[in-house]
Amino acid sequence: MRGDYAMEKLEEDGQFGRFLEDEKFLHYVGMLTKIKPDILRYMGGYGNLFSLRLAGWLGALWVVISIPAEHRNVIEEIARDYELKIIEGSPLVIDSDGSVNQMILSDNDRIFTLV
Repeated sequence: MRGDYAMEKLEEDGQFGRFLEDEKFLHYVGMLTKIKPDILRYMGGYGNLFSLRLAGWLGALWVVISIPAEHRNVIEEIARDYELKIIEGSPLVIDSDGSVNQMILSDNDRIFTLV
C-alpha cells in the first residue's frame, strides 16, 4: 500500500480524482510544515477562491490547494511572497529499493508541489 489511509481514502472516493481532472483548476500540494498558518490566513483574504484539502501521507500532514486556472498568478504571488518554490508534479519519494511512491497517482499536468 502506498501512502497513508487519508490519501488512499481521498482517491477511493472518486470525487477527488474527478476534481483533479477538471481542467478549470490547478492543484498545489505542500507539506503542512511548509504551508504555515499565516499563508492560509493570507489565502483567506481571497474569499472562496481556494479549495483546501488535508491528507496524511508518509506520516506527515499535507494540504492540497486548488485554485481556478485563470487565477494562477495569485498562487504564484503567494509562493514568491513566502519563498516557496513551485515544482511540476505531485510529491514523490524514491524508496531504498528504487520504487517510486507518489502522493497523487496522476499524469495530470495541472498538479504542482510547493517546497
